[in-house]
Amino acid sequence: MKQIEICQEENKILDKMHRQKVAEVEKLTQTVHELEEAVLAGGAAANAVHDYQRKVQEMNEEKKTVGTGGGSCKGLWQIRLPLLLQMSGNIPVTK
Repeated sequence: MKQIEICQEENKILDKMHRQKVAEVEKLTQTVHELEEAVLAGGAAANAVHDYQRKVQEMNEEKKTVGTGGGSCKGLWQIRLPLLLQMSGNIPVTK
């Protein structure tokens, strides 16, 4: 009879430990999922920054090609960059 009680107590302890480990694994799984999302978001942000840099470089090349005479290019530059940023939806544009 005593041996049965000991085994039952051991079983309760093992069951409790198992539930704790399952809860730990669930938390770690959630953390991994959140980290994966953060990595993907970081990659998307890096791609957006690279895109902006490329567009600015292209616009600088256009500016050099058009020339700086008459100031019309400056006006075009001031209009196009905010529009590009606004179209991306990632960077707020203030006026």
